[in-house]
Amino acid sequence: LMATEVQLAEIALRAAREIGSGDEVGDVLIAKLPDLTEDRRAVVYVALGDLGAEKALPVLLEAAKSGATATRAAGWASTARRSLGTRPRC
Repeated sequence: LMATEVQLAEIALRAAREIGSGDEVGDVLIAKLPDLTEDRRAVVYVALGDLGAEKALPVLLEAAKSGATATRAAGWASTARRSLGTRPRC
């Protein structure tokens, strides 16, 4: 997630999705959010929505209310995806 190259960060998030849903992976991603740039946080919000971790919902709702436009959009989309129970294919 902290990689300067976008492709490496995307690989890390894909691996997180493939590890499976659950709070453990979600907790790690949530803990890293303060260290990430606004753009990188938006991508992590999408991954959190895909994982469906219980602790992710308040984080996603907060993201949907604040931050840059891309961050808010990612927060709303991820909240909706999590609520509807849909997951994209990796």
